[in-house]
Amino acid sequence: MCVRRTVRLFGLLVALLVAYPDSLLAAGGWLDGAGCFVLDVYDPSLYPAEKRAGLSVTSSSLQGGGLDPASAIVQRLNEAFPQALAEELLDRGFFSSVKAMVGNDNVPGNYVIEAGVVGAIRRGRSGSVVFRGPDHMRIGGRLLGPVSAEPGGVRPLVADWECVGVSSGGWAFLGLELAPIAGNSDRAATNNVRYIAKALAMTLSDKDMGKDLAKKAADNAQDASQPALRGTTKVATRKWRTNASWDAGDFSDEIASFAASSERKNRRGVDGLWLTNSIYETHQKLLPLLDLSDALQRDWGPGGDERVQVKPGTMIDLEPLERFRGKDVYLVALTFSIALSESPLLWRANDVRRSLTLARADRPAVAVAAIDVVENPPAPYAVGLVDVRRGFGHLEPRCAAVHPVLVAFPTTLPDGSPLVRGVDDVLELSTVVEGRKVILTFNLGHLEVKSVNDLKFH
Repeated sequence: MCVRRTVRLFGLLVALLVAYPDSLLAAGGWLDGAGCFVLDVYDPSLYPAEKRAGLSVTSSSLQGGGLDPASAIVQRLNEAFPQALAEELLDRGFFSSVKAMVGNDNVPGNYVIEAGVVGAIRRGRSGSVVFRGPDHMRIGGRLLGPVSAEPGGVRPLVADWECVGVSSGGWAFLGLELAPIAGNSDRAATNNVRYIAKALAMTLSDKDMGKDLAKKAADNAQDASQPALRGTTKVATRKWRTNASWDAGDFSDEIASFAASSERKNRRGVDGLWLTNSIYETHQKLLPLLDLSDALQRDWGPGGDERVQVKPGTMIDLEPLERFRGKDVYLVALTFSIALSESPLLWRANDVRRSLTLARADRPAVAVAAIDVVENPPAPYAVGLVDVRRGFGHLEPRCAAVHPVLVAFPTTLPDGSPLVRGVDDVLELSTVVEGRKVILTFNLGHLEVKSVNDLKFH
């Protein structure tokens, strides 16, 4: 669904831009452009599927990748983008009225778009950016629905989205961006705002989206009767633990060794990470080594092999964990994801919450339900894992929509006996993704912890 709504300026060639921005754009600025993705849809019935009365665009406090919300570039872009998007939306005529706002108090209109800069890479502080590679920009936000009629009513969250823009900072000429000798980073930022506004306006003005969401919901309902998607932890040699010092890849491998990834159907699935003190500390060491401001940055090893530093299960926001510190619970981070070609993800929070259980494999009928569920969308690296290289000219889609959830389970069964008896127990976590049942198996022996107490987050 999302591929068809991804907007580029130059047809087929620009489809490669998301996957290989650095290599394609090194030759010049004429391939610059933007792509936008609806990541999660929370209520399909509220998604604007036909011309509505009005819409307002406002900046938000969204920031990511270590960006300083008080920095000049963030402030300037957050001020410029709402007006640029409002103009593009008006040109498309899907909404009868569009107004750019400052802040979000008493915002008129049926819908509100909140937008903010979540990532920005400036290859050159000033002057040429061509030989340093293009400037990347990520703008993300939410689509809010009409205010409810109840007293003190709030706007429901309808969807969240993210856009990526790439510019070499050239001058526009006949619809092309030309930077044959030197582009400018300030101009690149302005270009990216324009590119992203145009792409997002087309995405939000898609009159077929309502039909697509209805068909997707019907397909999901049929899929619910299919066998569960399964995944399990793996035996890990953990050779990296013998290294005198660890790099980002070692920390990522350590985190991944505590994770279980499900099979994927229609390119959707669930990754689960068992959270312990050691995994929390590993994240603390990994995150400062990653440049999370750039969704499209990749680390290429010797021979052109990709070294993925943000692996399935990895968290990039540790703050939500603090509420669980010291509590007598088992904590699992779940990442619900869906591939670019199948996004957006239809997120049914109530169905997911009801489905979450944890049981020993030898007593599957005696399961404990989740006692706390914390959602933390949208994931700031959501578009960062879109495509990976698999041979020349071949793209393998990865997830475009990533919905992270923290789940806390009790440590005792309903009869008061311990859920986990020893560090070699095998546990099964059950959930659903778009109606399809998922079972993740955690063989605690694969985690190589010394005691049951080490399975908790202290």
